[in-house]
Amino acid sequence: MAIADATPKVLIIDDETAVRNALTRLLPSAEYEGTQAENAEQALQHLRQHEFDVVVSDICMPALSGVGLLRHIRRNDDDLPVILVTGRPDLATAAEAVNLRAFRYMEKPLNHTEFCDAVRRAVILKRLSATSRSHLNKRGEQNEAFSEALAALRIAHQPIVDSSGNAVGQEALMRGQTAALPNPFVLLKAAEDLDRMAELGLRIQQLAVETFPTETALLFLNVHPSELTTRTCATYEPLRQRAHQVVLEITERESLGEVPNLHQRIDELRELGFRIAVDDFGSGYSALNSVIELEPEFVKLDKQLVRGVDKSTRLQRVVEATAGMCRSIGVKVIAECVETEAEFHQLLELGCDWYQGYFFGHPELV
Repeated sequence: MAIADATPKVLIIDDETAVRNALTRLLPSAEYEGTQAENAEQALQHLRQHEFDVVVSDICMPALSGVGLLRHIRRNDDDLPVILVTGRPDLATAAEAVNLRAFRYMEKPLNHTEFCDAVRRAVILKRLSATSRSHLNKRGEQNEAFSEALAALRIAHQPIVDSSGNAVGQEALMRGQTAALPNPFVLLKAAEDLDRMAELGLRIQQLAVETFPTETALLFLNVHPSELTTRTCATYEPLRQRAHQVVLEITERESLGEVPNLHQRIDELRELGFRIAVDDFGSGYSALNSVIELEPEFVKLDKQLVRGVDKSTRLQRVVEATAGMCRSIGVKVIAECVETEAEFHQLLELGCDWYQGYFFGHPELV
């Protein structure tokens, strides 16, 4: 049976039997095949013997924690989605989980709908990755598929608003249109593997300008550090002509250390009129280091700090401290992935300046 037709297999790990059973019951039995493990060692044994679509693991377990298990998994599998759950969330484990590419970091007690949605999305991502690998098992085919994806690429714009809900900018988000490379994740991975990131960057610049007619709002554009290295960032002349409107969001910040003469490159971009934003502040590579190195005009809070902020005192303290620090050095704070009115009002109270997320508008293809 092809993997796309097989029942999705979910591995559930928790040292408490009652919790394992409860997590298993949350998943519709007709749609998923659940396997349980009471510790990380048992889970690793299951993973050696069987193929799973998703792993759901508690973080606080004896011997080897859920984060430790994730680290073991990543040594052999870059694609397997892992959902970490905990009753005692803290910023350190959340940051480490993001750094190890955890699919989601969820707080107990779990919301039934949110948990099932996370598992469903994880299965889709896993199977898209598997499908992409099966389509692209030869480099020649990869290059051909990438060229087709580049030609078919489209841009969606998502609004960014101020505290009154007025649009102040838009983020340009790429959208794949081909079966082999259907989404941004696999498209970026292919660009990196094929050493065609600069080509992808130039195509995005072209499409972003063509689909951004407004003369007043800001255009937020994602930039990979490799584009800084090769000096392909912002080389598209129509983009340079509107540099005063463009904010370059630096992604994959862990690669910044590989950029020679980083400060010089950033200064050159600013001289042209571009502004800089630090993306996903609060995850992965040291966020404070990136603020020091890049001296950005904007900081975009990672979704891990935004989702559920209205319900978490700890998150509120972190966001408030971050907003205060940024305000003191003249940096605007943009909260991404705002999905509810409660989150928006809480973030407004905590001192965020601008906002982005489904609550204000979904990305729209132009």
